[in-house]
Amino acid sequence: MSPADGNSCGGCSVLAVIPARFASSRFPGKPLALLRGIPVIAWVLDAVKKAKLVNRVLVATDSIDIANEIKSRGGLACMTSSRCKSGTERVVEAVNNYYRQQQTQDWNQLRVVVNVQGDEPAVQPEHIDIAVQSLLLSPDDSQNISISTLATPFQSEEEWKNPDNVKVVCNSQHEALYFSRSPIPFFHQDAKVTFPHTFYLRHVVRIASTQKMFLVLIPYEGIYAFRKSFIQQIPQLTTSPLESLERLEQLTWIYHQKKIRVHLVPHAWRGVDRPQDLAFLEKHLPSNQHS
Repeated sequence: MSPADGNSCGGCSVLAVIPARFASSRFPGKPLALLRGIPVIAWVLDAVKKAKLVNRVLVATDSIDIANEIKSRGGLACMTSSRCKSGTERVVEAVNNYYRQQQTQDWNQLRVVVNVQGDEPAVQPEHIDIAVQSLLLSPDDSQNISISTLATPFQSEEEWKNPDNVKVVCNSQHEALYFSRSPIPFFHQDAKVTFPHTFYLRHVVRIASTQKMFLVLIPYEGIYAFRKSFIQQIPQLTTSPLESLERLEQLTWIYHQKKIRVHLVPHAWRGVDRPQDLAFLEKHLPSNQHS
């Protein structure tokens, strides 16, 4: 039985959920948009199924057309409300709906839910495994790590200043301190920027004509792994004022003292937010991607 087949989740400790909303404001219908003749959502499904630590894959969508596309490829789809405000909210709804139809033992076996966004056709299976593994290696909550994600260095100052690119700063344990659309950290003109941990010494950005060694990370928005216990808590978390300001749900998680482990990867392909992103991947994506 393949990871996306069947109705039972027997033996499933890691469930991957791919939220796929049809009515994107910037690119309506993008999960079904074609990349080299294959729908974007099919690229994502194929990559997630190749992750070694994922036992089952579930596509959560508000579109019957997307659901039918997944089923035609032997995948498992779950219909969710069109009123979901975020991909995470859609993941929570899909998990709840799916496990209502399963045996209690199936729910008890579940340990990690990994959210892989449905607009990431170039997502790499090994990156999914990295996010999942850190939660599996510490099965209890002794370290209070509820969420695991990835980040990659910016390649230019222009990227760093773009508010569409979310920034994250971390502590010495690679735990997120803050996410922002603003260019953080701020560099005072008299600052001598040194960090004691090599985690911060990976990238050069030219600021005010002065080279300063530091690492500014862009979170890999396409992958978030959650403990099962955190999935249950999400609906009860009140939205933080910082999330309301920045429109970043991660800030609500931090506000409620949930720790987010951030794993550094050297490179990640961009997701599909606008039609031009699809055109970029059409041109630059390696021909052997996901092979």
